[in-house]
Order: sequence, then C-alpha cells, then structure tokens
Amino acid sequence: MSEPVLTARNVSIEYEVDPPVRAVRDVSLTLNRGEILGLAGESGCGKTTLAYGMNRLLKAPALMTGGEIVFHDRDGHDIDIVGLDGEGLRAFRWDKISMVFQGAMNSLNPVISVKAQIFDIFDTHRPGMSKKAKTARAEELLTLVGVDPARLTSFPHELSGGMRQRMMIAMALALDPQVMIMDEPTTALDVVVQRGIIR
Repeated sequence: MSEPVLTARNVSIEYEVDPPVRAVRDVSLTLNRGEILGLAGESGCGKTTLAYGMNRLLKAPALMTGGEIVFHDRDGHDIDIVGLDGEGLRAFRWDKISMVFQGAMNSLNPVISVKAQIFDIFDTHRPGMSKKAKTARAEELLTLVGVDPARLTSFPHELSGGMRQRMMIAMALALDPQVMIMDEPTTALDVVVQRGIIR
C-alpha cells in the first residue's frame, strides 16, 4: 500500500503585480514514499513557482493564496508546512525536505570551500556532530554524486559547472531528507553530465 509523504491540496499562488498573475491554480498532488514525481509543462506555466511554494520559499510579489501542504513524517506526525513559523521552518528545511534549485551551481559561496559549506549544514542542523563524522559524511556524499572527495578543499571557481551542480545535489542529500525537490537540476549542463547527475 502507498504511504504518502507529501500532500498538496488546492494550492493556488499568484504574483501580486498589476494586474495580478495567477501562476498556480488549485493544484493537488500526492507524493508517496519512495516515489519519483515529475511535473512537465511549458516554460512559465508555474512549475518552479509550485516547487518554491511546496518548500515555503516564495518571495514577494509571489503569494500563496489558497490550499494546504502537509508533510507526513516517517515518525507518524503530520506537519502543516504552510503553518510553520520562522524557526520551525528553518528546522524543517534540509532535514525533512531539501531542494536543488534551477541554476543551483551558481548558489555556492565563491569564497568558502566546498567542505566549509557542507559543514555549515551539519553545524546548523546537527550541532553535536563531530568533525570526524562531518568529514566522513561529506566524503560519502561527494562519492555518491560522482565527485572525488579530494575536491572537498576546492573553492567553487575551481570546479566545472557539472561538479558545482553535483555539489549542490550532495548538499541537498546531506541530512538524508525524506523529500528532495529538484527544479531542472541539469539545466545548462552537457548531455553526458546530465545523465550522470540524473543517475
């Protein structure tokens, strides 16, 4: 039997511009545990807006005008994502749901090593984690996405676009989230790199 992990019901999002633009209208979907769900549509049809809304990342002028989004935690609790406050939302993101943004390879901080950026996730969400455990997990993540762990000491400008994108995927996997939202994670990458990332 299918076990839902994320449910959206009648989600509507509009951009409060003049005149208002309704980018997402009454979307309902259920993502079951262990399932891959893909959204397809024309450019500008609201896929990215919905992805941002599901993770409460909308910024003005975008506004969720209706609906509910519920995360069904593996511990049996349901979490109303729309109702989470600032601190609750910070604790929820990366841990329960992570996201790889379109053009994410440009999201890495250019003056901080990859290792420091991955460690920042652990320092924020797993404050008691030892340096040895953080290093082991970071090396495991890079291996998982097909990057030599020796690259942990690299800075983003020392990496190819494909490697930077893989680093972002590794960071999204860092806390073993139950859901990972990926918004065109292979955009602007060559076909060989795209295939490696999708695998």
